[in-house]
Amino acid sequence: MELSKKKLISIAIIDDNQFYVDFVKKWLTRRLGSSIFQSDCTVRINAIHDPATLKLDKEKYDIAFLDYYLDDNCTAIDLIPEFKKYQPDCEVYVTSQQYTDLTAYHTIDKGATGFLFKGDKDLLFKTCALIEQKIQLSA
Repeated sequence: MELSKKKLISIAIIDDNQFYVDFVKKWLTRRLGSSIFQSDCTVRINAIHDPATLKLDKEKYDIAFLDYYLDDNCTAIDLIPEFKKYQPDCEVYVTSQQYTDLTAYHTIDKGATGFLFKGDKDLLFKTCALIEQKIQLSA
């Protein structure tokens, strides 16, 4: 299928740790290679370490992985309503190093699709599976 006819799946990895977003982007790019090749989709992964650079009114995302604590002035709780306002169809998954049922509840209550614990040894595989599922559903 021609590249121009492929459906674009746009992913945002938003975390204030530059090393983390770069690592996850590279890992996902390598891991998703065969899934993308076998589909009618193309995937763009944006690694964003500064939430102030998000342009939710201009840049469309299908899936976002959003760190809970972004910096001293911003949390996922602040950004989820912005995602839902400008991109109601975007699946927003909140990631956090600290997991509590209350934190997970609050993020989902604000509109997040799910909550992923960064301490989970299978986090990257789960992240990849969520993207692969989106690719399959979009094909």
